[in-house]
Amino acid sequence: RVFDLMGSELFVIPPAATFPGDFSYAVAGLIFLEYTASAQWSAELLVINYRGHLKSYLVSVGTNQSYQENHTFNFGTHYSHGITTAIYHPGHRLLLVGGCEASDNEASKATRCGLTAWRALSGSPYYKQVTSYEDDVGYTQRRGFLRMINWRLFTRQRNEQDGIFKMSLSPDGILLAAIHFSGQLTFWEIPSFRQSAVWSQDSQPGFDEINPEWKNSLEKIKKIKDKEYYFPLVDVNWWAESAVILARCSGSLTVSSIKTLKNLLGKSCEWFEPSP
Repeated sequence: RVFDLMGSELFVIPPAATFPGDFSYAVAGLIFLEYTASAQWSAELLVINYRGHLKSYLVSVGTNQSYQENHTFNFGTHYSHGITTAIYHPGHRLLLVGGCEASDNEASKATRCGLTAWRALSGSPYYKQVTSYEDDVGYTQRRGFLRMINWRLFTRQRNEQDGIFKMSLSPDGILLAAIHFSGQLTFWEIPSFRQSAVWSQDSQPGFDEINPEWKNSLEKIKKIKDKEYYFPLVDVNWWAESAVILARCSGSLTVSSIKTLKNLLGKSCEWFEPSP
């Protein structure tokens, strides 16, 4: 559903396919892009689901409210398990995609962690993967059949696989913050995609704090028997170029320095309701 800023519904784009209980068709990313090729259309809307299927729509929000399918793309050849997040960097005009980590030892650090960048093309195939700094100085990514075999062997050998599920760009567009399935927090330089910092969950200050008010509630005490469920990060955003907002499943929220992760709000974090 597409709305204007007043909350009025403009039009509805029906899903291409729906299967009850299969959430892989749910939307993982919605991105509006500027469209100047024709005055008929106001913008381009990218709709990306968790399967890695991208659909581009040209949308008009003027007197003639309508939409038209523009092109499609599938990230499935690069993310065999689908994707988990996608954002757009307007400064470098890059589509940043996150998903499960890859096992290609010759790929860059970013690619192995599940982070890739894509540049839009004017025609088919519409998107091209952008090489990172490490790729440019000597790493060669393998393609095709051999890479797919390596991926499959890797996933069979490991029960748990890390990857990226949340990303956020700094206000100046120089850094990318990413949360991993494991609870790890990483920072990446843009556009080189060099990893500038990495914080495992156990090394993050205050990761295991629990709301002190819960100690007075029997209902809350029962919920925190398995406290590890509440430790992971659930969201990250930017407060300033040098500080990020970190939210955890426990309901804790901090404004933390990107150099030390020290809480800039004081000794105690802010508390909200925990995630469901």
